[in-house]
Amino acid sequence: MTDRIKVKCNKCEEEMFSDEFVIDPDYQMAVCPNCVREKNQRKEVWKEVADEKEKEEPPKPPGWDEDDELIERLHRQKQKDKSEGFGFKDVGFGKIKCSKCGYAFKYSVDMHKPDSCPYCFNPIRPRSKF
Repeated sequence: MTDRIKVKCNKCEEEMFSDEFVIDPDYQMAVCPNCVREKNQRKEVWKEVADEKEKEEPPKPPGWDEDDELIERLHRQKQKDKSEGFGFKDVGFGKIKCSKCGYAFKYSVDMHKPDSCPYCFNPIRPRSKF
């Protein structure tokens, strides 16, 4: 029969049995289960507070109407489209997908470059229209 040893927690200095202690990566030491539980509760509270802050919309300035709402929505859509694409709107370029590996890349219609897929080096057979 083994004797259970009581040890003081390094964080809260409460005495607990040594087999109940856990090495916590955030505290970087062995702590009691109560300290771990408190830490997790604090994390949950902070997460809830952050979620509430994200949900709160800033107050609209005086004179805000439907036209401004439409402009804001269109601006958000434009920003989203800009981030999804390659970020260029040049006339002489087109978006092409490799038939072998499926890699999407830009293709110069005027110069017919690149000659092959930059990912798998599969030769490109350009179509007449994009």
